[in-house]
Amino acid sequence: LTMGSCLSKTEDDDDVLKLLLLGVGGSGKSTLFKQLKITGYADSLDDETRNEAAPFIRENCTKACVILVRLCEQLEITLPDDVLDHAEAIEEVTNAGDISSEELSKIQNACEAIWACPEIKDAVELSFKQHQERLQLQTNDPYFLNCLDKIFAEDYLPSDEDMLKMRRATSGSNEINFKYEGNEWNIVDVGGQVHERHSWTEKADDLSGLVYIISLSDYDQYSQDTRQVNKFIDDSIGSMLKVMNLEQIQDIPVVILLNKKDIFKKKISMGTNIKGAFPSYSGSEDDWYESLEYIKGYIKKEIKKEVKHNTAVELLVTTATDQELMKTMIQEIIHAISLTNFQQSGMFDKN
Repeated sequence: LTMGSCLSKTEDDDDVLKLLLLGVGGSGKSTLFKQLKITGYADSLDDETRNEAAPFIRENCTKACVILVRLCEQLEITLPDDVLDHAEAIEEVTNAGDISSEELSKIQNACEAIWACPEIKDAVELSFKQHQERLQLQTNDPYFLNCLDKIFAEDYLPSDEDMLKMRRATSGSNEINFKYEGNEWNIVDVGGQVHERHSWTEKADDLSGLVYIISLSDYDQYSQDTRQVNKFIDDSIGSMLKVMNLEQIQDIPVVILLNKKDIFKKKISMGTNIKGAFPSYSGSEDDWYESLEYIKGYIKKEIKKEVKHNTAVELLVTTATDQELMKTMIQEIIHAISLTNFQQSGMFDKN
């Protein structure tokens, strides 16, 4: 492995360094974007932003409850009639549009009844196991379902942890600017759903660096956009290779952030090994570290094989919802991209 080359930007501290965050839907790139504010690199999340998030967090809860009921049906798990009725009530109210205070209370009661059902708890565990064709919970749905009283209160104001764990697809792009160690930074977060990816090329001009986020926990999942492909290999890595072959990315440093390490470890410990996605893997099926090292090696090989031009790349592993970890991780990313530290980072040249 060789060192990466220096950035092509000038060394004027007044230059704005543009960093692009990309990744397929659900990878966690918007969580990284929010961490920039929560950990103090950029302006903090204000109450207006938190209030705007509250309905989406409640929606995360209602969708999770409906998915769990439907998952039980797929698994032929018999549920009490009242639980089925509660799921129908949730769909009826949420599909109607604006929700009154009385209806909000009704939805809360329905969610609580569904979440308290023992059969539903069984479905939660099964949701995180290797059943690609089945409905899947979002990673943080159980966290929210354990906080229903707080979330459905009329004066609910989401905490930092709530903001980080909520699921809301990025529409278009979001930008923040901040100053760090004498440099002005412009961070751009672009939507990762299939219909949003046409703008990735447009946003790739005049970059100082690219951060591409991949969810480690997707190794056994089908893409939510195109169910016929493996979300980790065909969607996440496939899209990454296309981006890295863009002319604008030539000679631009790339940080690949392997996210959701916590969920990855949990799934491996539950018996969901990586051999389904990586048939040539011959290591221990229940060793998350050995599995992770194999995946990192696979990504490096794919980059060397598929990326046409010279690109300096660094692989980092994280859990983007962990605030303490991300304080250090964001610093590592910025240092890897910055003019003064790039040559010292442990990057490998794809050639």
